[in-house]
Amino acid sequence: MPTLPDYVAYAFRAIQVISTEEWLQEDIEAFQERWSSVDLLTFSRVLQQAQGDDQMVAAFAIGHTRSAWARDLLLPFLQSDDPGVRWAAALSLGEMKEERARPVLVQMLHEFLPPPYTPLGEVGPDWFEVRHMHVAHLLGRWGVNVIT
Repeated sequence: MPTLPDYVAYAFRAIQVISTEEWLQEDIEAFQERWSSVDLLTFSRVLQQAQGDDQMVAAFAIGHTRSAWARDLLLPFLQSDDPGVRWAAALSLGEMKEERARPVLVQMLHEFLPPPYTPLGEVGPDWFEVRHMHVAHLLGRWGVNVIT
């Protein structure tokens, strides 16, 4: 497999709690089979058209560019009904210190998702638990006091 841009591996690692290089490659190859590519234009299309893990991967890949283009694409997903997509967008925007993500990040500290049963192939409960630490770290870097 040719060398891929950093945002590709970052995005696929971002949706896993535990991963190996072999699993990472398998996930990337499966995504490429479904969507034909792992370039930013494909991730933009996936963000708009997909659901679940693919949409989360797209949000993390786009967010990793930390560009104005990424910010504009991700902002509407702060209101997503899918908690994984909402969290992916908020975490990505949080890394950009996008102020409009702050209330969502603060709310995320109080969310314990998803319900106990997670269908096969979707992000599991441990993912959300691990991301709570990421949210706290982001808000701490911003100097946000969430204790009132």
